[in-house]
Amino acid sequence: MQNPDLFGGDMMGIEGPEDRNGIPWEMFRWPDAKVPYVIDASLKQHMDVIIQAFNNYHSTTCVRFIPRTNQPDYIKLFAGQG
Repeated sequence: MQNPDLFGGDMMGIEGPEDRNGIPWEMFRWPDAKVPYVIDASLKQHMDVIIQAFNNYHSTTCVRFIPRTNQPDYIKLFAGQG
Protein backbone atom coordinates (compact mmCIF):
# COMPACT_ATOMS: atom_id res chain seq x y z
CA MET A 1 0.00 0.00 0.00
CA GLN A 2 1.45 3.35 -0.97
CA ASN A 3 0.74 6.62 0.84
CA PRO A 4 0.77 9.63 -1.52
CA ASP A 5 1.73 11.91 1.41
CA LEU A 6 5.03 10.09 1.93
CA PHE A 7 8.02 10.25 -0.38
CA GLY A 8 11.10 8.10 -0.88
CA GLY A 9 12.24 6.66 2.43
CA ASP A 10 9.74 8.62 4.53
CA MET A 11 8.11 6.74 7.36
CA MET A 12 4.87 7.53 9.13
CA GLY A 13 5.41 8.74 12.69
CA ILE A 14 4.01 7.42 15.92
CA GLU A 15 1.56 9.76 17.68
CA GLY A 16 2.40 8.93 21.28
CA PRO A 17 3.83 6.30 23.64
CA GLU A 18 0.53 4.43 23.74
CA ASP A 19 0.88 3.77 19.99
CA ARG A 20 4.10 1.84 20.60
CA ASN A 21 2.28 -0.99 22.34
CA GLY A 22 1.42 -4.22 20.59
CA ILE A 23 -1.97 -4.64 18.97
CA PRO A 24 -4.27 -6.08 21.65
CA TRP A 25 -6.77 -7.54 19.19
CA GLU A 26 -5.54 -10.85 17.84
CA MET A 27 -7.58 -10.50 14.66
CA PHE A 28 -5.27 -7.63 13.61
CA ARG A 29 -2.02 -9.49 14.30
CA TRP A 30 0.04 -11.65 12.00
CA PRO A 31 -0.60 -15.31 12.96
CA ASP A 32 2.12 -16.54 15.33
CA ALA A 33 3.91 -13.17 14.81
CA LYS A 34 5.14 -14.45 11.43
CA VAL A 35 5.02 -11.97 8.56
CA PRO A 36 5.26 -13.56 5.10
CA TYR A 37 7.18 -11.42 2.64
CA VAL A 38 8.06 -11.16 -1.03
CA ILE A 39 11.02 -9.10 -2.22
CA ASP A 40 10.51 -7.68 -5.70
CA ALA A 41 13.22 -8.21 -8.31
CA SER A 42 13.75 -4.43 -8.31
CA LEU A 43 15.49 -4.89 -4.92
CA LYS A 44 17.63 -7.89 -5.87
CA GLN A 45 20.86 -5.92 -5.45
CA HIS A 46 19.79 -5.00 -1.86
CA MET A 47 18.76 -8.50 -0.78
CA ASP A 48 21.65 -8.97 1.70
CA VAL A 49 20.88 -5.69 3.48
CA ILE A 50 17.17 -6.49 3.67
CA ILE A 51 17.82 -9.94 5.15
CA GLN A 52 20.29 -8.38 7.60
CA ALA A 53 17.58 -5.88 8.65
CA PHE A 54 15.08 -8.71 9.12
CA ASN A 55 17.59 -10.58 11.31
CA ASN A 56 18.23 -7.45 13.36
CA TYR A 57 14.49 -7.07 13.88
CA HIS A 58 14.27 -10.74 14.89
CA SER A 59 16.87 -10.16 17.61
CA THR A 60 14.85 -7.38 19.26
CA THR A 61 11.20 -8.38 18.73
CA CYS A 62 8.96 -11.43 18.64
CA VAL A 63 8.04 -10.73 15.00
CA ARG A 64 9.55 -13.04 12.38
CA PHE A 65 9.71 -12.30 8.67
CA ILE A 66 9.38 -15.48 6.64
CA PRO A 67 9.50 -15.98 2.86
CA ARG A 68 5.98 -16.25 1.44
CA THR A 69 4.87 -19.61 0.16
CA ASN A 70 1.10 -19.53 -0.39
CA GLN A 71 -0.16 -17.22 2.37
CA PRO A 72 -2.97 -14.91 1.19
CA ASP A 73 -1.75 -12.05 3.40
CA TYR A 74 1.83 -10.87 3.03
CA ILE A 75 4.02 -7.82 2.56
CA LYS A 76 5.83 -6.99 -0.66
CA LEU A 77 9.02 -4.95 -0.65
CA PHE A 78 9.68 -3.05 -3.85
CA ALA A 79 11.54 -0.01 -5.11
CA GLY A 80 9.10 2.84 -5.36
CA GLN A 81 7.94 6.21 -4.14
CA GLY A 82 6.46 6.11 -0.63
